[in-house]
Amino acid sequence: MVDQRFDRVFAAFEAAWKSGKRPGAEAAFKHFPDDQQDDALAKLLTIEIAMRRAAGESLNPSDFQRRFPRNLDLIEAAFAADDPPSPVEPLKVTRDERNLLSAIVAMQNQFIDQAMFTEAIQHCATNKDAELTKILQTEGYITRAQESLLVALVAKHLEGHNENAKESIAALSSLGPVKHAIASIVNPQVRQDIETIIGFESKPIVLDEAQTIPPSNEMATIPPSDETQTLPPSRSGSTGDGYTHTSQSGSRFRIVRPHARGGLGQVSVAIDSELNRDVALKEIQPQYADDKDSRYRFRLEAEVTGRLEHPGIVPV
Repeated sequence: MVDQRFDRVFAAFEAAWKSGKRPGAEAAFKHFPDDQQDDALAKLLTIEIAMRRAAGESLNPSDFQRRFPRNLDLIEAAFAADDPPSPVEPLKVTRDERNLLSAIVAMQNQFIDQAMFTEAIQHCATNKDAELTKILQTEGYITRAQESLLVALVAKHLEGHNENAKESIAALSSLGPVKHAIASIVNPQVRQDIETIIGFESKPIVLDEAQTIPPSNEMATIPPSDETQTLPPSRSGSTGDGYTHTSQSGSRFRIVRPHARGGLGQVSVAIDSELNRDVALKEIQPQYADDKDSRYRFRLEAEVTGRLEHPGIVPV
């Protein structure tokens, strides 16, 4: 049997077909170890055949035999199935799940603090039709630009986890402050509902952040091509202001002074040597640079922000 941790690969393969793409089983087949490839290919072929049949295609086994000449028995078995199982539908994200994920992402990106988190969550609990992002913007906790960014970040994160809110939340790092915020909610029913969504029990204790979410080597989807590349050689040095600046070899930017610092990144005023102008340079803080999840979050924010067009957002 294929290890259950690869179920996400199958789900991503199905989701690609449903989105209009037409990937072959080869696209996902290569991600499985040698001792599991037969079982994996059998399931991938079943999914692909089911999706092609659902699209009204007339299938010919010979087309698959040319693609997989060493797996004729698997192809025969897949075609012999009278009623191939339908692909699993992605879980529908409920309003409560989306609101909670939005609150967590907002808190992790320093848009709101613990008190704002608690107040907004309790407001949503008493008004089931409320959207947390709208509440935060209406109450003045975040700007319209931040609301747009928050909505985009949540949507992108859910997309990367097959629209599964629980998987999205589990993949987030540094959930210790979130647990403390949830533990401060007075209403026990609200707190229990949130704990059910997240899958843990929040207790008012000091947590070791390093042990909150252990590093994972599970494959939810195919990672970005440069996700595992080695960072280039750099020179780091503390300026005595709480910042540790990293200057890449041959960089076009020269840091002048620190400007602002958040939970994950730090912003400096720098000089662009190519265009000879002052710019805002945002870098990931060195203590997070070697953490895969932190690098993913940092780059995801940059990618989403770069796509946004709004009078209140500086082009990236």
